[in-house]
Amino acid sequence: MSLQEQHQEKVGKLGWLVKSQPHLSFLFSALSKNNSRPSARSLRAVDKALAYAQQTHRALELKGLKEGEHPVLVGWVDASYKLSEKTGRKGLEFQIVSQSALKDLCALGYVNTVA
Repeated sequence: MSLQEQHQEKVGKLGWLVKSQPHLSFLFSALSKNNSRPSARSLRAVDKALAYAQQTHRALELKGLKEGEHPVLVGWVDASYKLSEKTGRKGLEFQIVSQSALKDLCALGYVNTVA
């Protein structure tokens, strides 16, 4: 298997992990930039990212809101796009939270978060 095939396969695995571990979104975005011209160094970085993902694994956690709370869909984005080159990477995360939780966005955590 070529270096590029190895890199793309491993970055693809990381991409699937992002679905249940949104905190890996930026890491996935940064590492996927090397897919077309990977180096041994970038492949080692992907291996380290996969090891980190395994160590920090969190199950997807979805909880209902309390009765009477109004649900709000919160979207987070980390995007970089160059219109002239038609290239870019982005990471998206969404959370369903109660309207009252919007008072302190830093305290939201990862409950009800999908990427």
